[in-house]
Amino acid sequence: MGYAHGSDAQTVHWVISHPEIEIFVAADSQDRPVGMVSLSHRPQLRLRGRIATVDELVVTETWRRRGVGKALMQQVLERCGARALSVKRLEVSAYALEELKGFYTSCGFVQVDNMVMRHAELEKQHGQ
Repeated sequence: MGYAHGSDAQTVHWVISHPEIEIFVAADSQDRPVGMVSLSHRPQLRLRGRIATVDELVVTETWRRRGVGKALMQQVLERCGARALSVKRLEVSAYALEELKGFYTSCGFVQVDNMVMRHAELEKQHGQ
């Protein structure tokens, strides 16, 4: 699904079994996956409700620009709505590539800031 190094089975199991992570998969007519989006959500005191984050959105190269990403984002928006999770805020990480800003804008996102801070030593320990 577009990851150069793939993922290990333990992490995949952890993600799909986590109670506050949901994954939506788009498939072709032969039921082969062509895209996926993962959504994490959790309660936040400051918002007095639930915040959600689009953690990953990938579409296979041959299916890009064919509405798959938009359809996946529509699933996310429906799940975040009042009938399901009643999310107060939906975010996508600011690390999204510059060329994807137009896509996210067309899905209703606005750029709030570009400030993301990470703990450098912790990332070094894990080789990232």
